[in-house]
Amino acid sequence: MYFQSSLFNVQMKQFVGSVCFIFCMIAGCFGFLFTPQVMAQTTIKGDLHNFINQIVDDMPRSGSNAYVQPSATEINQFEQVFDFIANEEYNRIQLLLNQFDYQFIRFIHESTQNDTLYVIRERTPITRGWGTYLWRSESADRNVHIQVPHPIFDNNTPVVGIRGFLANNMQYFSMAGTHRYANGDADSNPPSDMARNSNSIFQMAHRRWSDAQALQLHGFNDSNPVYDNYPEIILSNGTVNPQPILYTMRDRFLERMYTAGVYDAQTRSQLSLLGATQNPQGQWSASNDHVFIHVELARYLRTVNYQIGQINQVFAETFAESVSVEPTEPTLPEEVALHQNYPNPFNSGTIISYSIDRPGDVTVEIFDMLGRRVYRRLQIYSEAGEKKMHFSANGLASGVYVYTLQFNNGYSSVWLQRNMMLIK
Repeated sequence: MYFQSSLFNVQMKQFVGSVCFIFCMIAGCFGFLFTPQVMAQTTIKGDLHNFINQIVDDMPRSGSNAYVQPSATEINQFEQVFDFIANEEYNRIQLLLNQFDYQFIRFIHESTQNDTLYVIRERTPITRGWGTYLWRSESADRNVHIQVPHPIFDNNTPVVGIRGFLANNMQYFSMAGTHRYANGDADSNPPSDMARNSNSIFQMAHRRWSDAQALQLHGFNDSNPVYDNYPEIILSNGTVNPQPILYTMRDRFLERMYTAGVYDAQTRSQLSLLGATQNPQGQWSASNDHVFIHVELARYLRTVNYQIGQINQVFAETFAESVSVEPTEPTLPEEVALHQNYPNPFNSGTIISYSIDRPGDVTVEIFDMLGRRVYRRLQIYSEAGEKKMHFSANGLASGVYVYTLQFNNGYSSVWLQRNMMLIK
């Protein structure tokens, strides 16, 4: 009898154990279905410059109609990613991004001692065009958000932006995902223009990362006659009442002998074409008391390696200073002077700088050693100050050239000359 009872107990234990095992298996399956899944980010190690350049190469071009305007629901869903970023819940990002065919990447930039960054980018082929977003998980040296709204149309602005982001250890970087006119031309004000579209992922990122000072990069074609007498660099915040930091940046450019101006109540008529008055990022920042700097750069400043370095050095100096610095006027030169070009000798392009102590007409000409004129630039009524211009030697043979400056204000005239050497 005792034996039968023991056998019965063993059989019951086995039965209960089997039932518990099955129950645990079922519970585990349901738990898998209803528990948020953890998906790790992809890790890439390489050069971030090349990585960004490849993204730009993959972007849909003008007239492709490839930008998809996100709905309000999609913007709200995508914004959850920025909630996870803020809370450093990185294990939840990729699962949310899958519905948009986006990728979450941990990027290790080899060139800056294995700098670790995080990237959100659309997988190729690009079918939405909502942009690329980078950030540092650790504190940056400069709490700045660099923005590139026209990565193809304003050529080389991604290069300027990513170099500044890395070299100056800035916090955020945002870049639009298509050509500015992917879904139309300038007259149609297309939704693919991120500097005009207020209902976009780009705008949402601007708003969510507004704890940082926003630096938005643009470019203009200074050879277009419509921009005659415009400075090489125009700064604005979209209003006629810019914050003091814009004047601080302007002064840093002037110290390097660039021509630079701030769009404000005094200059609005002279700089009206590049005042960023319809920029939704600038308008949002101005109405919410956030720093926003819209930077327009002449073409050579975005394409010459040395100039890109100088531009980003100005950015570093500006954001290292207090934003409460009051605007100051540049010191005027004491005489009319023509300075030595730089670099010299040169092999493709060079910078010619000069000073004028009073307003007047300025003519710069370049001649070969046979006295033939190869270049002429006339500027009617130039303001006093330090001036710079870029000269491209495309199509010219190696040799010594003479460059001249003629200044005339109706009462007196000055004529100066210097030599420069072109080596190809």
